[in-house]
Amino acid sequence: MAYNFKGGATIATSFDYVEIATGRGIKKFYGGDTASGASIVLSSTTFYSDQGMSSSAINTAATYNFDLELARPMDISDTAIVNVPVLLCVNASGGSPKTHVYTTAAKVSEGTEELLASGASYCDGGGLAANLAEPYMVATSFEIPRTHYKAGDTLRLKIETEAPGINSAVCIGHDPMNRDIPDWDKKNNCGSSSGGWGTSPTILTFHVPIVIDI
Repeated sequence: MAYNFKGGATIATSFDYVEIATGRGIKKFYGGDTASGASIVLSSTTFYSDQGMSSSAINTAATYNFDLELARPMDISDTAIVNVPVLLCVNASGGSPKTHVYTTAAKVSEGTEELLASGASYCDGGGLAANLAEPYMVATSFEIPRTHYKAGDTLRLKIETEAPGINSAVCIGHDPMNRDIPDWDKKNNCGSSSGGWGTSPTILTFHVPIVIDI
């Protein structure tokens, strides 16, 4: 199952930090969602998400495309870092959920997607009793080749989760304000799973290396 979310036309004019040695300004983008049809889920600002999470169907792979349309040209290059909150949950039958989480930077220009670089991490929930969930924070990094984006191109963060096994689903968190997700048990596909995010982070971040002149 694939989920596509598209943000509005914007681009950073300042950076969260600068790496002098490489000549890169690092901009941190946040995954999030709104209730509107054109959900803004990749943004340089923090806001309260409407749902704050997404969930795969039971034992089903899922793909989430977090898009940001750029209003001005830019080049990106070097090491990108992605943090993804992951929750493995099981339904009333119990299970042993596990999944690889793949993160990919991409460029979309005139409807054509170009995959640039990717990373992966692995989550293994072991044996979970009925209606329980286990939270994780995934961290991946990858080297992006120098890539030019023109105005109107889209910066995409693609997140993919594997089918987690019988009686199980994979949730990802995306609340820029890093809250515990209200009524999260009603938003996943495991029924009345308990445990939830608790004090575990729910903030999804994408650290993008933008080429600057120093």
